[in-house]
Amino acid sequence: MIRLLLLGPSGAGKSTLSQMLAPDLKSRHLDLDQHLQQQRPQQLLAETLRRQGPQAFYQSSCQALQTLHAKPVSYLADIGAGTQWSAQGQTHFLQLAPSLCLWAEPRWLWLRNQQLRQDPRSLTAFQETEYSPWRQQLYRSCTYWLDGTHKTPQELLHSVQQLLADWV
Repeated sequence: MIRLLLLGPSGAGKSTLSQMLAPDLKSRHLDLDQHLQQQRPQQLLAETLRRQGPQAFYQSSCQALQTLHAKPVSYLADIGAGTQWSAQGQTHFLQLAPSLCLWAEPRWLWLRNQQLRQDPRSLTAFQETEYSPWRQQLYRSCTYWLDGTHKTPQELLHSVQQLLADWV
């Protein structure tokens, strides 16, 4: 049974990879941000985070992951920006399953996100959020780490498949 948590900065490829891998691994794909957004469809995720506060949002994230983990299913869960931000140095959820940090050099990832029109933030704002000390602590706590700088989604997929083949 494959159970893997995917973390990393926005645009690093967490959702893309877990969606590509899940069918091959006969695993369920869970985008934690989308899952939490579905619980409050009338609010944007950022608004939910602001209203709940980081600690309550983090607890909601952990509870959703624990519920999934209690089921006898394989899963790939990409841990989105809301949970990563609200963790603020906490890493409890990383104890549920092995974790993979999809990393990328900040300037390269920011430029790629700009080209794809996925992120309106300045480079400075992007770095302050996506590579904050809290997030870097979270990334360093991951079981596995993969640098996706200058890699296509297919190259990342191949690298993750090799990692999983060695792991399983």
